[in-house]
Amino acid sequence: MRQDYSWVPWFRALVANILANGRDWLVDQTRSVHWGNDNPAILQHGAENVDPFSFLYFLAGYAGESRATLLRPVYESVHDKFDIGEEFPKACKENNLVIPAPSANFLFHDGKPSSTELLWNLFRHAADANSASEVRMSEDFADVLSIANAGVDKLTETLFLIDPEKFLPVDKQIIDPMSRYLDANFPQAEKSIEQDGYVGYKDIVSRIRRAFPGCHTYEIQAFLFHHGQEALVRPNPGVFQVSSNVFNERPPKDLWSQLSSGGSDGRRTFDENHCVYVGGPGNRPKYPLEYPKRGDVILVRTGNRQGKAIGIVEKNDYEDKRGFHEDAVIHVFWINKRQCHDLHSLPRIGFTRAGKTETIFRGADEYKRSFDLLDSLCDPVADTADKMQQVKPYFAPPGALNVILYGPPGTGKTYATADRCVDMCDGTIAGLSEEEVRDRYNSLVDQGPVHFITFHQSYGYEEFVEGLRPHAGDETTGFDLAPEDGVLKRIAEHARKSRHLPYVLVIDEINRANVSKVMGELITLLEEDKREGAANEIGVTLPHSRGRFTLPPNLHILGTMNTADRSIALLDTALRRRFTFKELAPDPDKLSNVDGVDLPKVLRAINERLEWLRDRDHLIGHAWFMSASDREGLDGVMRNDIIPLIAEYFYDDWRKVQAVLGGGNHFVRGRKLDPAPGLGDEAGDDRYRWTIRAAFDDDAYDRLISGSGAAKPGDDE
Repeated sequence: MRQDYSWVPWFRALVANILANGRDWLVDQTRSVHWGNDNPAILQHGAENVDPFSFLYFLAGYAGESRATLLRPVYESVHDKFDIGEEFPKACKENNLVIPAPSANFLFHDGKPSSTELLWNLFRHAADANSASEVRMSEDFADVLSIANAGVDKLTETLFLIDPEKFLPVDKQIIDPMSRYLDANFPQAEKSIEQDGYVGYKDIVSRIRRAFPGCHTYEIQAFLFHHGQEALVRPNPGVFQVSSNVFNERPPKDLWSQLSSGGSDGRRTFDENHCVYVGGPGNRPKYPLEYPKRGDVILVRTGNRQGKAIGIVEKNDYEDKRGFHEDAVIHVFWINKRQCHDLHSLPRIGFTRAGKTETIFRGADEYKRSFDLLDSLCDPVADTADKMQQVKPYFAPPGALNVILYGPPGTGKTYATADRCVDMCDGTIAGLSEEEVRDRYNSLVDQGPVHFITFHQSYGYEEFVEGLRPHAGDETTGFDLAPEDGVLKRIAEHARKSRHLPYVLVIDEINRANVSKVMGELITLLEEDKREGAANEIGVTLPHSRGRFTLPPNLHILGTMNTADRSIALLDTALRRRFTFKELAPDPDKLSNVDGVDLPKVLRAINERLEWLRDRDHLIGHAWFMSASDREGLDGVMRNDIIPLIAEYFYDDWRKVQAVLGGGNHFVRGRKLDPAPGLGDEAGDDRYRWTIRAAFDDDAYDRLISGSGAAKPGDDE
């Protein structure tokens, strides 16, 4: 099942435990949770001021894009520390938790003990189903709304987390789509709540719930969230009708097996499952299962007189041939679960396009409002003021969308990556220390706007774009191959959902993989004018999922390239044309003297000889020396890093290594080897065993800088 509501009982169990154990217990458990940060914001006013509203809202923040990578470990820690008996939510395992997720100011309390008391009072009455508590809610609601850090959207979002079957968020995700269906005053819902308090809030929730007959508030919230993300409901959707009689052969655990008989079990399974099952692969020739697409409408009926429900397709397992298996379903969001017992002359076929069934459903009082709702959700935004308030998409400055930082080893390419990522995401790094830039970069990686990968020789299209992966099949001994998104598709989807924010995909060692093979047809999409929404937008049909794919305009591709592995001249021409290349050359001026050794001169001397003997792609970067703070550390860098790297450049031609190091034996020495017995004149040229000296002389670096002549391998200094 795609849409998962197992978070609802999990949150209710969490709330029940907080309610039962009280304030001191919440403080202790909050301290013990592994938040992924040594100083979580929830404790910024001191543990004694932790309150349940701030705790729940702070916890919900891990479901947002900014901190989604920490979602599962944090929720697992809460699951353990708070002793939650319910099953761990499947959506948390898949980073697909759809709840109100704040992006800033997680806290309600302002550090005042009185505010903390007010929040605890409202929590106790909101979490208690007692009618007396409902009476007290009005006063508590107004008190909390008066706290400076509170607000209508924030307060109602957290009430929803406390009881997702009673409350509903009154925020932009709810107000924007519903305002076109209800009335002109509905966009003023926040002001209405500020004025009328809890009474006004209950009235708004009631009006929204009436638009979704029989549906839970958490179902309403999830449907409107998905619609707000990508206009789930579209103009002129396909409409399909399905009879619950088709499903009687399904095992008892199925959604529809007991539904036609009515009963509590049938009602329970109807509430808990959000899918349509139409008989499995054996019915493929009979029913057009592969046709319902995301956003199409499903009308559910029994026989030729009774209506059951209206749903919107979220995902269709049957959409491609691989979807025809026993457990395949059509995933839906229910928007109306009210039964209608007096419909007439419905077609008796099990599953097909709706036709006459749609006409009959539209005319029924129980379902007319649902079609009005769907029609309103398809309308374009007509109000100019509303358009002005929409967030403008982010567009990268010219030449900044696709960038490759290149240079020889040790020039700080990976280090510079952090600077550029922070600069792209925050607009500037001015005023930040190096440590602050590193901390901010790590935060962006943890939160999601920056994703880091490394190419290697075996990296392929399957990991980068999409590939077929084995999944457990219907039989225990078999498996099926199904499309699975690669890293580019995943981050592109995140960027597409937040077009006002820049996203960065960092590809370290971009030249180590076969880039043409890894990117395939997507290399065309990299160009700025080919991105989604651009003048020359191009979309490609992916080979496995068969879906259309474009690259959003707010996704930066930042690569790093070690020229010692491959020269820019050897890169694929198509790749070179689509990236801006920024060279990071060795910078001796970043170095200083270490125990009397002039490191800038050492680096210049080494690199001048390397460029003469090899080329400018095979130099030594300044970063190699930056860890050396004394002569012992410098000797260690030379012995363990610099000399082996130079030897690698020359394929173990140690005469050239010796030449780069000044021409003498002050760093490396060769001992002549005796020829093999019996070869005589056939032994050929002299051969040597080369070693790096165990100790360098005091003047070794001076002799490197000046050059000590062409000493023979076995000569003494």
